[in-house]
Amino acid sequence: MAVLAFPPLDFSLFGLSEWTGACWVEFFEGESGKPVWSVTLAHHSEDSALVLVRTSPKERWDRLIAGGQQPGAAEFAADLVRVVIDAARAEFDTDERSRYNRAVPAFAQDQGNGWESWESAQWSLDGHAIPARIWRFAHAWTGLTLGISGHYVGVTAFNVEDTRVDLIEASGPDYDFDFTVPFLIHGLEEQLPRRPSTHDIYRSRRRHHDHDRVLDNKARQ
Repeated sequence: MAVLAFPPLDFSLFGLSEWTGACWVEFFEGESGKPVWSVTLAHHSEDSALVLVRTSPKERWDRLIAGGQQPGAAEFAADLVRVVIDAARAEFDTDERSRYNRAVPAFAQDQGNGWESWESAQWSLDGHAIPARIWRFAHAWTGLTLGISGHYVGVTAFNVEDTRVDLIEASGPDYDFDFTVPFLIHGLEEQLPRRPSTHDIYRSRRRHHDHDRVLDNKARQ
């Protein structure tokens, strides 16, 4: 069986500054044999906070995901929304679960298209202020900044009230990963035994009106 491999990382990654909890590489995306277009770093604390920081090289994302015809910020924002509303879902009965699943893509795209009207937030990189926009959902929020040259950077937080984010360029050792060698799914699998369990952090413990917004969005189609 062929092993899916991707070239070593060829762009800067960003993570949280001075995080004292567990950190790891949560996910990466790309076409096999070609440089990845997205890497997500996870940050977990003992009080059940979880923060995901996603970095994509702007030119590559615009060309591959947005078709190269226009900036891909809306597509990046929509993908952040898709991830958070899928992860932070509540318990549904079978019918509602199916309706929710069908509604997620269109709802996420609608919200992503309006990212410039999202709530303003102030983030920083190496102590320098950068503007950001955030969008809230149930017990989570997600947001993005275009304030880092050549990159789209998104942050998704669960059980975190403070929307201020202090970013820093990430290094492999801090995330138990060697970014100088080809990316392999096997590399993520090797981290699994050392990762804390996050399933209960992602899921909403109760039904929230935000979940009904997703369901209602489907009903209007």
